[in-house]
Amino acid sequence: MSIAALVAFSGVFVLGVIFAFLGSIKLKLAKMLMIDDAKAGALFSAVMLSCLVASLIVGPLTDILGYRLIAIIGFGLSGVSVWLLSLARSYRAALISCLVLGVAAMCVNTVGNVLGPTILFSGQYPARASNLLNIFFGMGTLLTPLVLALLLGRLGFGISLGFIGVILFVPIALPAFATFPPPGEGFDVYASLALLGNPAVLLGGFGLFCSIAIQSSLAGFVTTYLKTYRFSDEKAGLLLSAFWLALILARVVVAAVPTDMDPAIMTPVLAAVMAAAIGGMIMAQSRGVSVACTLLAGLALGPIFPTIVGVSLIKTNAIPLGTAGSVFGLIFAMGLCGGIVVPTLVGKYAVRMGILHGFKIVLAVSLALVLISGALFFAPAVEAEMPEEALDEEALPAPVIPGVIGDEAQVEDVMESSARPALKDGRVYVDGEHVFLKIARTLRDFGQEKFCDELIEDLDTLREKGYNTVGLTAYWHHFDRTGDGSIDVSPAPLLRLIDAIRERGMFVGFAVETYGVGGGLLPAGFWEEHPDAVAVNSEGREVSDTEYGFGSTVPTLFSQEYLAASRAFMRNIISELDASKILYLETTVEPQYIGNQEIDFSRHARRAYESWLRDKDMEGPDWPESFPVPEAFTKDPVWNRFRAEALADWVNGDAEVMREAADADVLIAVDYLETGGPEMYRRLGDSKTFLRNLVCADVIQVNWHWHLGVRAPNDIAYENVYAVMEETGREWAIAEHMTLNGSDFKPEEVPDLLRNALRQGTRFSWDFVNVAPNTDDPFAMYHNDWSPKPVMAVVDDNWEEWLSEIYER
Repeated sequence: MSIAALVAFSGVFVLGVIFAFLGSIKLKLAKMLMIDDAKAGALFSAVMLSCLVASLIVGPLTDILGYRLIAIIGFGLSGVSVWLLSLARSYRAALISCLVLGVAAMCVNTVGNVLGPTILFSGQYPARASNLLNIFFGMGTLLTPLVLALLLGRLGFGISLGFIGVILFVPIALPAFATFPPPGEGFDVYASLALLGNPAVLLGGFGLFCSIAIQSSLAGFVTTYLKTYRFSDEKAGLLLSAFWLALILARVVVAAVPTDMDPAIMTPVLAAVMAAAIGGMIMAQSRGVSVACTLLAGLALGPIFPTIVGVSLIKTNAIPLGTAGSVFGLIFAMGLCGGIVVPTLVGKYAVRMGILHGFKIVLAVSLALVLISGALFFAPAVEAEMPEEALDEEALPAPVIPGVIGDEAQVEDVMESSARPALKDGRVYVDGEHVFLKIARTLRDFGQEKFCDELIEDLDTLREKGYNTVGLTAYWHHFDRTGDGSIDVSPAPLLRLIDAIRERGMFVGFAVETYGVGGGLLPAGFWEEHPDAVAVNSEGREVSDTEYGFGSTVPTLFSQEYLAASRAFMRNIISELDASKILYLETTVEPQYIGNQEIDFSRHARRAYESWLRDKDMEGPDWPESFPVPEAFTKDPVWNRFRAEALADWVNGDAEVMREAADADVLIAVDYLETGGPEMYRRLGDSKTFLRNLVCADVIQVNWHWHLGVRAPNDIAYENVYAVMEETGREWAIAEHMTLNGSDFKPEEVPDLLRNALRQGTRFSWDFVNVAPNTDDPFAMYHNDWSPKPVMAVVDDNWEEWLSEIYER
């Protein structure tokens, strides 16, 4: 876990502590200050009012100043304000402490709830990240009353608050050592305030108004409600704790269990369940039903707040645009209003007419939340506007170099040339002329004729945009239903597509996908025949792709049945092609084990490991005889050398089959996934050992060439490649896997990213994914009318200038 992630988790935990501890000390504080309940309540109101104002200010300040300063202020003021409160001997001093505490709360709140979705899960799943974060908020609210109840009776008021202040102050050291995403450039305060006109912001704010209103009302009045069913104070308190546990558990499930469900549809579904549960609470005729409905309400309520936050960030495109702090500040301020107004109304009705009538207000708010969250689901997503400064035009030579690919004359030359393209100095040459590849990688099911025909219709558009290469991927399960490697689906449409690409003077890159990590899927028939071929993690559980969220079953690379069937598919599909029309073949995307689990501990892996030790005449740790596998084994250098060599052998074996099936001199491209992070031993075993043993590759395609956490070049990946090239004497072409895709990058960072790719690579290619016209798909690079989205506009709108820079000698 990165230090920046710890800052985010600490922020929401501290927020939970702040929100819970005032209620826990109310009686003691009132006694210390000799004030009545009205004045004690006014202190709560002061904190909420301070939070409301601070939320509107701190959000935009975070976008301007970045996370580090706001986090330091937040953690520092949190501890200081609690210490001041512990020393307060007058109502005025306590009031000032509470106002400062509200500012502190919004600093840590904004840092936690904005930073987390930006960096967790590589920024791709804000709703899941927000749920994960808010587990720690729940822990703060749950643990604080328990800790204070233990301390106040033993240590007294002042020392107990001093201890809480220390807990809040401790994380202040973390921001100094963390690497944060930089603040956006050219932030405009007025543009930030104009977000109030954005439908997604308004709907997200109203959604939080309802969510926080319901949560505050239930938290404040569940014990009152349960006592009407003759529960004792102690049992009602325990059931309130169970309510909070149910709420936290629901967030754990949403954060931990990947799903293809659009998070925007999750909220109205949960809100409907919650409304039904609250209706059940009102109509319950027995104690059992009242408790069951209360707990169900907690389960349904748990993920709603964090999911609305995540969806609002997605719908407003706030993270790429650098306005996430402003968006969160606005919607949270609206949410706080619900937490202030609705519980007050519930309390008034409860006094006059009973708690069940008060809960009818909560039910009405729940039904409103169903409608609001449903509208948020249908709200259009906002696209980032292309900053005028995104390209430093003075740094780009203006004239277009004649004769380079993209120029109509050379397109015709390539189409008419009978010469086979050659690889020299890491570049492609046609008739002695360097041709830089602008690759349109399009993710479609090429086992279906309609998708092949649609791409054929789009080829002229791609060519007009300067693409001279089309990347095609054949997924195993698209062509082979039985999973034995045979081709069950006719490849005729695919062959017709390849012919159409070549007729337009464009090159073809052809990849296969036969793995289960990162989007691949094995045919169901394979698993029916070979259920034992699944990888096993260090806990003894079968592995599925929980890192990328696809949930696909991951095969063990050491299963002979898996290797035989997957390579039969490669051999059969490539044999159908005319390899003279293929510029390069590409092995399975991003070869790795997986980054978030320790694998592989199947019986197949044991056999391979022990055989490897014998063949190498090497001493290594004995195979663990039980689960969980100890860390000493999973991090052992001999074990990870074996894993790295085995992974490279898998890729080499696949490449050998592909070359034999092609029966032609084609290039082989291999992805190299390198984050530079502490999890790399899980992915590759050892990065340089993996690279040293890649004897099949002509082209190395670096992934994580741009660090998505710190938004800067990831130089370690290129450094490792060049180090191994120097050590082994290999002459690899160096490019990128997904130089740009539709969801990971910001328009303003594209020029630096592309120039870094030119400096670090050999000017073989730029690879763009997913080149498809789909406004609603965040991964697609183009709108429905083929106009480029902001990230791709940096390239397409300046393509002639980029060509000039690419072909500089």
